[in-house]
Amino acid sequence: MGKYVWRASQSAKYSYGVDYMYRGIYTVTSTMSTNQRKLDVVSNNLANTNTASFKKDELITKAFPEKLLSKMNGVSYSNNTRDSNIGVKRDGQGFIVNCQSSFFTVDGSQGKSYSRDMKLAADDQGYLKTYSRSIAGRVDTSRGYYVLDSNGKRIQAGANFQIDGQGNVSSGGQSVANLLFTPQRGVIGTVNGGKSVDYIKSNFRQGGLQQTNRNLDVAIKGSGFFQVQTADGQTRYTREGTFKISDDGMLVTDEGMRVMANGGPVPVDGELNIRENGDIYIDGSFFDTLSVADVRNLDTLRKIGYGTYEVEPGQDPNMGQFEGELLQGYIEGSNVNPVKEMIEMIDIMRNYESGQKVIKAYDDIMAKAANEIGKL
Repeated sequence: MGKYVWRASQSAKYSYGVDYMYRGIYTVTSTMSTNQRKLDVVSNNLANTNTASFKKDELITKAFPEKLLSKMNGVSYSNNTRDSNIGVKRDGQGFIVNCQSSFFTVDGSQGKSYSRDMKLAADDQGYLKTYSRSIAGRVDTSRGYYVLDSNGKRIQAGANFQIDGQGNVSSGGQSVANLLFTPQRGVIGTVNGGKSVDYIKSNFRQGGLQQTNRNLDVAIKGSGFFQVQTADGQTRYTREGTFKISDDGMLVTDEGMRVMANGGPVPVDGELNIRENGDIYIDGSFFDTLSVADVRNLDTLRKIGYGTYEVEPGQDPNMGQFEGELLQGYIEGSNVNPVKEMIEMIDIMRNYESGQKVIKAYDDIMAKAANEIGKL
């Protein structure tokens, strides 16, 4: 009987180990899948190295939720006591915090996630959320996760909140919540299931200016977008200024979208001259001013295709006054650096190959484990 019990425990031990090997495979495969998407993005960037006004894409990843990892048996050396003094650093409108023994908790898209460092700021409703920096360097909570207090509740503290060394959040001199979650004894850290794709954003860094001496080529120097109109009346934004004259005499993009001035479309029935401030002159007479939008919140733009963008529904692009220059007879080149993209592609391929080797190793181990269990 004792021998039977020993075998059963051995089988359970193997099963427990195989379960963790499966977890490892899931982690590696999620990373490989993300690398495949990265490779697609880099390949597209390289393919558009010579495309006028093309803005390189960047793939933003996110980790799966960090779950608490507990030691089931044996001696635990973790104290899991509440931190008496956490690190707090001001970061513009937000804070960067870190701790040693406790955890910070966020309500992610796939459940609660735990970590010992975090960046947080208040959103438009005053709720504390994690944040990233926008292309312009501003705090952006639009894609962040809600920060939870020690009781697992969302924290609404307003814009002018403070955090002290004990993790207490206050606003207007009143205590609002505490950030620190102290787990039960036995928790030794966190574990996640790898990374996945979060979203793809465009890098709007200025491309090089190339002189063409073509009267219908116009480049934007500085920030800003030409406003164009689709056949169904939708407004789009583009930096590609390789214009042409349509069959009905209108100034349009290569794809036939009408280029808009402040007063509407631009009919061209003479010699076209565009000044640096966007003023349009036809045969020497002033006609109108090109409609050039300075989108301050670039993260609200979504790439549609053909070098055009639209504002995501429900988002505020924060339009400003155009302060750049328009250069007639020039086009803006792509901002893709082919050398950097090739280096990144090599790194991605190496990471992908490493993942393949890890999966092969896991496969060999599981095959051996299955054979050993069968001999018991």
